[in-house]
Amino acid sequence: MICLRPSTRAAFTLIELLVVIAIIAILAAILFPVFAQARAKARQTACLSNMKQLGAAAMMYAQDYEGVPVPTSISMGASIPNYTWYADVAYWPMLLLPYVKNTDVYHCPDSEYGGSWPWGPGIEWHCYGLNNHYSNRVSATTGINHTIDQFTYPAELGVMVDSLGVSLMWQGDFIEARKTIAWRTNPIHNGGVNMAYADGHAKWIHGSTYLGNAAAGTKIWGDPFRL
Repeated sequence: MICLRPSTRAAFTLIELLVVIAIIAILAAILFPVFAQARAKARQTACLSNMKQLGAAAMMYAQDYEGVPVPTSISMGASIPNYTWYADVAYWPMLLLPYVKNTDVYHCPDSEYGGSWPWGPGIEWHCYGLNNHYSNRVSATTGINHTIDQFTYPAELGVMVDSLGVSLMWQGDFIEARKTIAWRTNPIHNGGVNMAYADGHAKWIHGSTYLGNAAAGTKIWGDPFRL
């Protein structure tokens, strides 16, 4: 009589186990950066959508106010209900609020800042800077505001850009590293920023494109009526 013993399989040897672990580690090293880049690209796209909506809101504001660009701020002359920073001043995020679908458009998904600087109902911290040269321009001869139809290069003039949570960029300089670090633009989207332009379009640009200062005559942030 022949007795058949059940077959048994030898357990993994130490070498085989180490090989499996090494393969998993290699795959993780390859795939994790890919996943991280995909998530970063998704956040960049969401931020670009915000910029497009805010750029469109700025154009609608100008249309409602006879072509005058949205100012960085205006004096209201009285206390604004629920407005928690300067009670008698409305800054551009508040002025554009009627033209945007929700307050989420003021926050970049890649921003490290949360609700630490309250601006008013529903706006805890906005992450985009407004070009001061775009907004606060008054004619020296007439004493009245310039209008957007007078812009020399609207398709090249930056209106809004990613920033570190400030409301405006002094002198139209989006970097401003020489004066106040807190106002410096942070190229957090793959080495660049999302920017909305005076003609209504928005796009991503590399950080080197906007480096410099307003006096250099660069159209992207310079005086829109001189260049």
